Amino acid sequence: MAAITVQNISLTASLTPSFAAASSGGDYFANNGKIFLYIKNANVGAPRTVTINSQVNCNYGHDHNIEVTVPASSEELVGFFSTDRFNDVSGRVQITYSSEADLTVAAISVG
Repeated sequence: MAAITVQNISLTASLTPSFAAASSGGDYFANNGKIFLYIKNANVGAPRTVTINSQVNCNYGHDHNIEVTVPASSEELVGFFSTDRFNDVSGRVQITYSSEADLTVAAISVG
């Protein structure tokens, strides 16, 4: 599992995001509740599923992870991640991938 560096964007600071290669054991980022993931799948033949791990079960006892399917040769954005639902005990969001091949991610904070 590898750390993804959170990049900041605001009205006064534009951003050209840099992307990190997805790690085979998953990744994580420090979460302030104003972060979204920018996911790129460069594989031309297969979609990739990205799972954002929910840390807290709902009132009915179910774990509602977020799963995003990124089609082949495509990009997706997902977020924001509430701190009470997605942060682990270290204040980080954990992400796993169906396959990390040809997949890159960027964590971007707004504000």
